[in-house]
Amino acid sequence: LLGLIVLLYASSQSILLASFVQLENDSVHSSTRRAMLTISNEISQLTTTTQDWAYWDDTYEFVQDPNDEYIESNLVDSTFLMSSLNVILFINISGDIVYGQAFDLNTKMPAHVPESLKDLLSTDSLLLQHTSTSSVLSGIIMLPDTGPLMIASLPILTSNQEGPIQGTIIFGRYLDYSAIQRLAVTSQLLLSAYRYNDAPLPADIQEARNHLSSQKPTFIHALDNQSIAGYGLLRDIYGNPVMILKVDMSRNIYEQGRASLWYFMLALLSAGVVFGTMIMLLLEQTVLSRLGRLSVSVNQIGQSSDASQRVFIGGHDELSNLANAVNSMLEALELSQKSVLASEERLRTVISNSPIILYALDTQGVITLLEGRGLGDIDPQKFMGRPISDLLGNSVIQGVQQNLAGDRFVTFVEVSGQVFETHQLPLKTPDDTIIGVIGVATDITERKRAEIAEHEQRVMAEALRDTAAALTGTLNLDEVLERILTNVEHVVPHDATNIMLIESGIASVVRHRGYVERGLGQWISILRFLVEDVPDLQQMIDKNHRFLIIPDTQSHSGWLNFPETQWVRSCISAPICLEGRVIGVLNLDSATPGFFTAKHAAWLQAFADQAALAIHNAQIYEAERHERLFAQTLRKTAEVLASSINLEDTLNLIVEQLGQVVHYNRATVLLVEGDYLQVAGARGFSEEDDIYQQSFHYPTLPLFRDAMLAGEPIVLADVQSDSRWDEMTGLQRHTRSWIGTPLTAREVVIGFLTISSDAVNAYTRRDVEAVAAFAQQAALAVENTRILTELETSLNELREAQGQLVRTARLSAAGEIAAGVAHQINNPLTTVIAEAYLLLQELDPENPNYESVEAIREAANRAGEVVRRLLDLTRSHPYIMHPLDINASLQNSIALIRAQIVPHIAQLEVDLAADLPMVNASAQHLEDVWINLLLNARDAVSDSDGGVLRVTSAVTADGRAIQVTFEDNGQGIQPEDLTRIFEPFFTTKEYGNGLGLSICQEVITRHGGEIQIESTVGQGTVFTVILPVNGYIK
Repeated sequence: LLGLIVLLYASSQSILLASFVQLENDSVHSSTRRAMLTISNEISQLTTTTQDWAYWDDTYEFVQDPNDEYIESNLVDSTFLMSSLNVILFINISGDIVYGQAFDLNTKMPAHVPESLKDLLSTDSLLLQHTSTSSVLSGIIMLPDTGPLMIASLPILTSNQEGPIQGTIIFGRYLDYSAIQRLAVTSQLLLSAYRYNDAPLPADIQEARNHLSSQKPTFIHALDNQSIAGYGLLRDIYGNPVMILKVDMSRNIYEQGRASLWYFMLALLSAGVVFGTMIMLLLEQTVLSRLGRLSVSVNQIGQSSDASQRVFIGGHDELSNLANAVNSMLEALELSQKSVLASEERLRTVISNSPIILYALDTQGVITLLEGRGLGDIDPQKFMGRPISDLLGNSVIQGVQQNLAGDRFVTFVEVSGQVFETHQLPLKTPDDTIIGVIGVATDITERKRAEIAEHEQRVMAEALRDTAAALTGTLNLDEVLERILTNVEHVVPHDATNIMLIESGIASVVRHRGYVERGLGQWISILRFLVEDVPDLQQMIDKNHRFLIIPDTQSHSGWLNFPETQWVRSCISAPICLEGRVIGVLNLDSATPGFFTAKHAAWLQAFADQAALAIHNAQIYEAERHERLFAQTLRKTAEVLASSINLEDTLNLIVEQLGQVVHYNRATVLLVEGDYLQVAGARGFSEEDDIYQQSFHYPTLPLFRDAMLAGEPIVLADVQSDSRWDEMTGLQRHTRSWIGTPLTAREVVIGFLTISSDAVNAYTRRDVEAVAAFAQQAALAVENTRILTELETSLNELREAQGQLVRTARLSAAGEIAAGVAHQINNPLTTVIAEAYLLLQELDPENPNYESVEAIREAANRAGEVVRRLLDLTRSHPYIMHPLDINASLQNSIALIRAQIVPHIAQLEVDLAADLPMVNASAQHLEDVWINLLLNARDAVSDSDGGVLRVTSAVTADGRAIQVTFEDNGQGIQPEDLTRIFEPFFTTKEYGNGLGLSICQEVITRHGGEIQIESTVGQGTVFTVILPVNGYIK
């Protein structure tokens, strides 16, 4: 029946289960194709995004003429984030990278374009070969330094997708782990990817690589009975294999097939059980009942161990013959038992008088014999039938396995405080069959104790000798502490240890071992507390200077019950004393209650006494080194103060140098500006803190207010115990200890230098003194900078005054000349103009002399205009002020001289803002300014083709003034001429007199406004006039 079931099972598995396997493979293949299609869609989406940028007029112009406006408007961080881009490249038609930027989507920070990508952008690169406007190249490339990159390369065209092609745009997105996981979410598949040429590869990936090819781009492989994977081959834009995509799936279909097979076999087995039951009933009636009676009789004899009893089975068949043979065997056994009992009695007499334990074990290590005077008060009957480990320990059980293999075993065990040397041998039958173990344990307690004491003394002496040699070999405090922890492991066993040093009543953990493995490394490293908060430690320091043993921390009232120390069940502490003073404590922790003994404490105390001198020497050396470093940092800071006038750099250097002397997590330099403290230097803050944008209203902050009134540092050992800290919003982040030191100059507090630590009681008196010294340096830097700033301001004002005096002198000279010349010139000019006018009235326009006379009249008028302008510059004219519509004034001026402007330029653009407020101004004077600026702009563009003049008006952002701009695209003004452009008589024109812009500046200045100029040679000039809404006359 069983053979038939096995045969049916094998047949069903090869036929039925194979169908499920094929169905499963089809499902995995479909999922693998779907995963590869997901990546193809990702590349298509990237191509679509690239097309939006490549077919755009702005991009078309940018790649020909790069400008910052395009970059600042479009190529910002949000562009990379919104489109999930890692690389953007703009390459012009010459193959030069016009713009290239990489971006880390994980950190959201700009990065450098991989050099390996730049190496692919040669002029003959496939990425740059776009021969038609419909050319598109997308796919994957493998970069050696950054990994696979999905890439799209398109020609740069106009928005109408027309040429000629002006270059190539390339967008890239890394196909890294985060990208694969995002695609996994999209496709709802469990995806992973591996580089095709990586070594070593996982075994299943290696096998998949061997099977994948162009003809077979997918491969299915069952990993185990619960999981199966599909593998797809990804190729780069050159057709080379670059990645293997893996799709992990559970074998639900396969498991369903196996379940169906088992249901079939269960039904078949049920039928077999019914058939077998009927056969067993027949056997019971004829054979099994008689055989059972024979078995019961034999068991009863075996349980009673009485070989004198006999069995009886009726009949004349094989079972009755078996019963007679059993009776014969019992008769022989009875005679043998009597002989063995006599031998055992003699052996017991010997054993009971010897200091040994004799025992016998079966093959399972269970005691079958236990005797001997070495048992003492132990009742052997309590251990009969129990494992030998209950009496002699597990080591004896381990020896049983060696005995059963035929070997001898020797070990030492402890029973009721006594030490025994145990020898075990295999127990064999005459035919060498091992049926158990026999052992003898000899009491060697006294000898063993002597050996152990001698060994412990030798180990302790060697450890102390090694410690002395190790600690005297260095003066570096860190190395001394590390060697103490290394050598204490040889003196007293423990689970964890730490060294606390005590200074100014504060205990700090300076070295530790065994806590990192329990995830407590950071906690123990910053553990600090006041000695007075721990009574046991306070008593050790003030009174007895003796070690402390805590057998069970859970029942000890003085134990500091931190959540991080719940695992510690026993502890031992030895004071580190020097010249009658406790400078530290050496602590050992154990997870076992009652682990440490008085002997351990004595050894630890001897070790701590030897370590004390080494720690003291190292501390002296460390203090000297600290003072030397302190002096060096102060000297370096002083050198910077003497050579630098950049306040921000100097303050940051002071904070940085302070960190060389005093440990802190964060530091700031705050300067007083009115009632606020503004951050001028900082260290230890992240970009998210935005610390430089914060300011603090110190009258509402008790800590700063108290420090400013006292003029002395404020030290908070624990900010959580001082209510004044609750108001320190912006500086609270994780802070537990804090020092705030005023910056004082000329007996006035001008700011603060603050440092903070994430640990409680982090700072000592020496730290406070060091911070105060650096605060003096910072105050000196601020004061020097302010003095230099005041000097620079004074010098600038002096230079401005000198320039004004020069201009005044020149105007005065011009006025004297104009007063004398104007009368002599105006009289003959009047005659010339009048005569020319009369001649024009008499001459026919067709007369050849008409144009000559017209030229005489225009020249005379121009000479009169020069005289008038000269007089305007040197004489004060009344300003008739009234509310004026600036737009109307501009339009009147443009209409007045439009005929003189339009023929000389290609385009005149006027863009005047609506609803401008009225300005209190002199209409005539402002119109003179507008006309002068319009004519200057005309002259600037009249010699060039495509000249554009643009006039605009608008309200300023604060709403307090109106801004009028005159912008042209002419030849521009040389930089060296810009500083003199408003000087009287200065001109760059062949026919100019140099008075127009000087008069314009005078008019605008008297209106309470200002006139500004910006000019770039070859690109044009912009004049900006700013007039206050509530105007006045200076």
